[in-house]
Amino acid sequence: MAAIYDGIWDQLQLPSFMASTSYPDLQCSMEALWNGDIRFFPLYYWLILVFSVSGMTHSLVQLYQHAFKKKSNTHINSKVLKVLACSQLFIVAQSWLILVYAALVVSPAKMYVWLVIHCLLLILQHWGIALNNALMGDVWFWPKSAKTVISLLINLGKIGIVYQTMCAFDVALTEERPEELMLLSKILKAI
Repeated sequence: MAAIYDGIWDQLQLPSFMASTSYPDLQCSMEALWNGDIRFFPLYYWLILVFSVSGMTHSLVQLYQHAFKKKSNTHINSKVLKVLACSQLFIVAQSWLILVYAALVVSPAKMYVWLVIHCLLLILQHWGIALNNALMGDVWFWPKSAKTVISLLINLGKIGIVYQTMCAFDVALTEERPEELMLLSKILKAI
């Protein structure tokens, strides 16, 4: 097993985390990571690939559950709301599929599509929540506000991850060709 591991790492020319090499100080490393240094490209690549595949899976499961959920209530309003919710979930699932594709082919332009869709949905969703809270008179009711703020922070964190990765991909594409940066294809060829 160790021979296979060493062979894959040597063939892919990826840095081994097991090797005992000296690393530069933390401040220089964090600055290089923030600036999208090519040395950190594998980290960005695998982070966005795992992130996008998990987001895609989650959104597809949500879409499936929502589309095929049976309700005893057959009012027109509930049918319209179900269609609207399914439409929103379909758009979100499509954006996650685009992000997976963007990660696989190292395309920052496709990541921009995900960012636009999620920023618009975030604005609309939280504007709707704020409007609903204001209409219900619960503007400063702490448990609902805390849940909204936590949701907003998590969504902003997701947007930040994709934006930072998009910037790192832009920097990497100035130094390498996209074919050289597609790490998953290198692993599949090695196997």
